[in-house]
Amino acid sequence: MYSNFFGFRVKPFELTPDPSFLYLSPDLGEIRATLYYGISQRRGFGLLVGEPGTGKTTLINSLIDKSGIDANFAYIFNPDLNFNDLLHTVIVEFGLSSIEEDLSKTKAMHRLNSFVTEQFEKGKHTVIIVDEAQLLDIKTLENLRLLSNLETRKHKLIDIIISGQPELENTLSHKGLSQLAQRIGLRCRTKPLTEKEAYEYIDHRLKVAGYNGPQLFANKAKQTIWKYSKGIPRSINIICDNCLLTGYGRDQRRIDFSIVKEAIDDLKIVPLNNLDSPLDISKDSAEEMNHATLDQSDKIPETQQKFSAKLEQNDENSNDIVPKIRKSLIHKRRQSLLGKKIDVSVFHGLPELLELL
Repeated sequence: MYSNFFGFRVKPFELTPDPSFLYLSPDLGEIRATLYYGISQRRGFGLLVGEPGTGKTTLINSLIDKSGIDANFAYIFNPDLNFNDLLHTVIVEFGLSSIEEDLSKTKAMHRLNSFVTEQFEKGKHTVIIVDEAQLLDIKTLENLRLLSNLETRKHKLIDIIISGQPELENTLSHKGLSQLAQRIGLRCRTKPLTEKEAYEYIDHRLKVAGYNGPQLFANKAKQTIWKYSKGIPRSINIICDNCLLTGYGRDQRRIDFSIVKEAIDDLKIVPLNNLDSPLDISKDSAEEMNHATLDQSDKIPETQQKFSAKLEQNDENSNDIVPKIRKSLIHKRRQSLLGKKIDVSVFHGLPELLELL
């Protein structure tokens, strides 16, 4: 909904790891170059670690899409599997099997070995990328090392990049994984953005989204966003998205400090920098959060009134659902943070509101 209001081609601050929005800070540029070097030179194992929300997955997607290397990639983004299932997922990604096919570990390894040997003879690289690798247990990680034994006397036939949160490094320090740790030839770490980089990050995403108007976020607004987000790109996206929604509700096309403050006040219900950790919410605490969330509504009456006015202009018969919309604006923010599906039934009769989701 707010895209047309601000003149965006697409929403600039989505939480999806879209490589077209990748902002290459000096650190990320160096990491991408390092990983590119590791693949092109067949270095075997590479490690990418970083705090949640610092751009690891977006960087990986950029590497896959824009590496320029003639390679087959198997990207495993849900590695909470035992090794046999992980291996099966890999060969499915390479088109060597179907999900339904029942293969033994021995047959799967033989099929993979034949494939990588054939690809090597054609001059092609074979790359396995395991994201969220902190979820892998020690036995699976050790078996993953065995895949790197697929090699000639001079070259590795498979490159493996494991990416995850900092606890992955702790796991790799386990004595049972000493051989794997010794084989990791490249180690990279993503970092939060500096203040200057955060400003550039916001402007970059606006530009990619098609914005070409005057400065949208005031300098003080950017500074506040950077401070509260601690330089975490995902947190910046969440704050900026809520700022734009609030600005739209106010009918205000410049995001100033007051809008940022209002958005942050709403978001303080859920700590931004813990978004990657599933929130264990008991029934009592969930009810408490529901009450706390709805209590926030009295802090933004002006925004909600203007937003409601827009709805009434769009649909003369929308009066009955305006109270639901008011609550849904707050509900949307909280639910998006918790990663839960939003009940869109309250939007029945107003299809244009679905863009909010």
